[in-house]
Parts: sequence; structure tokens; C-alpha cells
Amino acid sequence: MQLGDRIQRKLDELGWSAVTLAERSGLSRATVYALLGNTRGKRISLETATKLKEALGANFFEDGCLQKDTGELISNA
Repeated sequence: MQLGDRIQRKLDELGWSAVTLAERSGLSRATVYALLGNTRGKRISLETATKLKEALGANFFEDGCLQKDTGELISNA
């Protein structure tokens, strides 16, 4: 499962829209939509990962989706 799929699952759980995530995380709407569409490539910045973690209350490092040292996304699909 890609990061965008994980984010969408969490948004569904919280009843949030992509716009709500953008507002709560401080990320731009374009960035959120790119993440949800899995079009950001294989890497995201640590700053983006931290903003996602803080907004969603989810730790993408612990679930094995994002390597701490490189920021590379790991697909579990």
C-alpha cells in the first residue's frame, strides 16, 4: 500500500477531506492532492512527513512506510 492510500484511509477514519488535511497540516492543497494521488514520486521531505504525522496522529515511520534515513517510501503492496 502506498502512502497516499494510507493517508486516504486515515482521512476516511477521521471524516476529513483533503482540504481539511491541508488546513490542519500546513501543507498546500496541491501537495496533499499529489500525496493522495501517489504522484509525489518515491520520496517526501522529512518536513512533509512530520506535518502529516502531527495532523493525522499517525506515525508513518513506525508502520514501515517511510525510511527515516532516506525519506524513501516503501511500498507494502
